[in-house]
Order: sequence, then C-alpha cells, then structure tokens
Amino acid sequence: AYSGGPTPTPVFRGVLSESVQVNQDRVKVQTKDPTDLAVTQFSFPPDTSSGWHHHSGVLMITVQSGTVTTHDENCQTQTYSAGQAFVESGTVPFMVSNESQDTTAVVYATQLWPDGSPARINDTPPACASTAAVSPAPGCAPR
Repeated sequence: AYSGGPTPTPVFRGVLSESVQVNQDRVKVQTKDPTDLAVTQFSFPPDTSSGWHHHSGVLMITVQSGTVTTHDENCQTQTYSAGQAFVESGTVPFMVSNESQDTTAVVYATQLWPDGSPARINDTPPACASTAAVSPAPGCAPR
C-alpha cells in the first residue's frame, strides 16, 4: 500500500490557440484544434503513487532525481532514474510510483491536451492490481 500521492507544482501553462504541424529532424508534433500546454513538477515522497489514471493528450516525463516506476494496465512495470524519460498516453489505466522507502523522486511532466478536456481522468485499477495501491492522489495533473 502506498502512503499518498505526489505534490504537483505548476511551472507554466499556456494555450496553443491554432493548429500546429511540425515535422523536423525526425520529430513530429501535430495538433488539430486549440491545445493546452503545461509543465508541472511532481515530487513523489517515498512510498507514494499517482493512483491509477489516464490523461487526455500526451505527457512527456523526465526524471530529475530519484527513481519512479510506471505500472501499465497489465501491471507490467518499468523503472526510470534521473536523466531518463518516458511517455504517458492512451485511455487505459496507468500509475507512477516511488518505490523507495527513503528518497523523494522528482519528475517534470510536459503535457499537451485538447483545450477544455480534463488533464487527468482517475481510473478504476485493473484486475491485476492490488486494491491497496489504488487511491487516486488529488491534484496530480495541471488544471
């Protein structure tokens, strides 16, 4: 069982009011309507999780310090350390946790999502998940 959730600290938020179409140097970004853009720092104290959730749009997450573990809808895990990054997207349940008993993990999340849509949607945990580790953490995404 996790003891709580991460602390979000908004860094900035803006709206891309027009469609974006960029395809340069093998990197592609495309939006079709107004899109919210936010960067948020999340501090995960030891033994905490984001709770099961998914997002509108896409998040690109970089670990600044400590380690975090991602849990997918099949309860498969992947651990990321400082300097590593991962992507969150899709409509299936997903969870991020800090499994450490003594080190806070800090991540930065850059999120793009359709303007007017919720940034975060709390989910029922998948059948493979322990019900002890599913409490959604309040305020875990930029609003």
